Amino acid sequence: MVFRLIPVLAVFLLAYTTPAHGLTTPIGRRSAFLNLASVPAVVFPSLTAPSAAFADSEEGDAASQARRSRVLTTSKYLKAQSSYVTSNDYSALKASLRSPPFDTFRKTARSPSLSESEQKLYDTFIRDIETLDTKLGKLVRGAKDIEYLADYNKAVESLDAFANGI
Repeated sequence: MVFRLIPVLAVFLLAYTTPAHGLTTPIGRRSAFLNLASVPAVVFPSLTAPSAAFADSEEGDAASQARRSRVLTTSKYLKAQSSYVTSNDYSALKASLRSPPFDTFRKTARSPSLSESEQKLYDTFIRDIETLDTKLGKLVRGAKDIEYLADYNKAVESLDAFANGI
């Protein structure tokens, strides 16, 4: 905050103590007011510039590391659900896809800071999970002869690809 006030104070002092029309004495109140009328053009950009100029690049790195950590945690969680796959427990597998940490990851992983290639990997993962979820929903409702093991494996692979792409 102090860095933002320094340009304001400097402009005010310069505007108030600058001699008017080449005179060596300080200017009057009216001239100082007229000089200060031009201050917003200088001050407002300087108020916003320090926040961008002093931005810490480590914050971006920390956010990237946190995102990668969430992806790896979610990947481990999805792989841990393989016992439901082998036992054909459709409802438990479907419920696990809709409970934390998996559901929160699905809702929050999309980020404007993702690169184009990361976004494609994320979209592929979401499409694979939605396909698996749809098939599990049909199996829970009693449908027969629906193969979902390949879809589960594809979802695990696409999540791993997303984790490796970040």
